Amino acid sequence: MEIRNLKKSDMTKVVKLHQYAYGFWTDKDVSEQDYEYMVPEDIIGLFDNDELMSVLTIMKVKQAIRGVLKGMGGISMVGTYPEARMKGYIRSLMQTAFLQMKEQGLSLSMLEPFRESFYAQFGYVPAHDKFRITAPLDGLRTVSDSVIGEDWEFKRVAGSDAKGDYLAFIQDHAPSKHHGYAFNANIRDEEWKQRNKNRLYVFVKRQGKVEALARYQIKGYMHFEEPGQLIIEEMYWRNLESQTALFNFFGKHRDQVKQLQIRAPYGIDFQHWFMDLKDWIEIKVWHPWMVRIIDVKEALTGLPVPSERELTLKLTDAQCGWNNSTYLLQSESGTLNVTTTKRVPQIETTIHGISALVYGTHSLEALEYARWIKGLTNQMREILKEWFPQLPLYNPYTY
Repeated sequence: MEIRNLKKSDMTKVVKLHQYAYGFWTDKDVSEQDYEYMVPEDIIGLFDNDELMSVLTIMKVKQAIRGVLKGMGGISMVGTYPEARMKGYIRSLMQTAFLQMKEQGLSLSMLEPFRESFYAQFGYVPAHDKFRITAPLDGLRTVSDSVIGEDWEFKRVAGSDAKGDYLAFIQDHAPSKHHGYAFNANIRDEEWKQRNKNRLYVFVKRQGKVEALARYQIKGYMHFEEPGQLIIEEMYWRNLESQTALFNFFGKHRDQVKQLQIRAPYGIDFQHWFMDLKDWIEIKVWHPWMVRIIDVKEALTGLPVPSERELTLKLTDAQCGWNNSTYLLQSESGTLNVTTTKRVPQIETTIHGISALVYGTHSLEALEYARWIKGLTNQMREILKEWFPQLPLYNPYTY
């Protein structure tokens, strides 16, 4: 058995494994176009007698954690041929991935599970999924163009050509607004085109500055059997004026499109986006994202905390042994400083507990009930709730 990062010469085998594991098998020969958007060095494979049996990819991105950007490794495209399952191969790949993320400065990890209980054994905790909202387009709240003014510019762009304007806007806007937001500022053109195939972007500008944007698709047409659908996969705005201008743009699709689908941040108050509804709004959620800390000291250092206090905690991590230590957490000038210490710990926590605190996925009461955190006094509970309030997570960067 051999575990290693892959090379370009391995990519045909990777594509065939992906096809089998994810249900799009074909007997057509693999071409370079099928894998040109992948980075072989970011893929870890397990070989048995030179045959690729298991594989996973580490997506290297930046993630906004409570407004601070951290390096994050997204675990993606995990797959094993059926004859190689139940042998611990994925466990071995995950352990290799943890070590590589630590060495590469990726202090956090995130994945979209096929089953939450499977990845819980590797230290991951469930966070939140996006809302998938379905509503009649003619119920979207809009105003007349005379109300919003005539100085708005609407620039429609094919997805393959939207990279520059999109990255400039979201790097300036999203990290401070959306906890858990992940993006790759250095995304290769090949990956960008693969992700944005058959997508459109609209950039809403005022005086030359982008004030709102959306990524979307249009499918079908209302006069045929399948009603027209407008699917908004991402949308952002700086203020209510630019939100109104963006909604006005989408409202002008009423004659073409009957149904509106929006993928929106979990917990958002979307009902004010509609009026005079003639049908139900439906909400769906899928498996929640799962999250984990890879390097505790790096992940916590620099996070914003409001009060000048301190805590000592002992951490246990069954997979990432470098995290097993006692830490002193101190608030200094509004940010968290983290060092190892020989002090007697006040609190004991597992990697599940500290990951849930940093990502804000659970109430403190739930963490104590699960015994992921032990030894809290009322004063310690007050500090942790102040430092790490629960937060909804939003990440549109799928993998």
